[in-house]
Amino acid sequence: LARALSPTACKVIMLFRAVCKYENKIEHTTKQISKILGISRQSIYRAIKELLEKGIILEFKDEADSRRNVYYINPESQWKGKIVNSLEIKAAFDEKGMFSEFKASQNENQIDLIDAIQEIKGEEF
Repeated sequence: LARALSPTACKVIMLFRAVCKYENKIEHTTKQISKILGISRQSIYRAIKELLEKGIILEFKDEADSRRNVYYINPESQWKGKIVNSLEIKAAFDEKGMFSEFKASQNENQIDLIDAIQEIKGEEF
């Protein structure tokens, strides 16, 4: 993943992974992200755009304040929360056409957790 992203996008996704809430939700504003990382807001906007284009995150308007955006990390990359709730987030990525395009880079020693769970349970998620 790091080879496919700009250095700023790598920093942003690492921050997102560190601060995400359950269901992979990130509620930080670009101003907060900029302050935490010490990077200009314009660079943060470009990094978020890159992450959106690559299907690594999704962006939605905040229900409480439509001026703010809420971000979600692709559950194929990581998941924090109940596995049954991942279906809803996966559906949102599918709807945007991003879930099928994104696959975390793997090597021979890594196991795709979702495929392993499907094999164990014998059912499709």
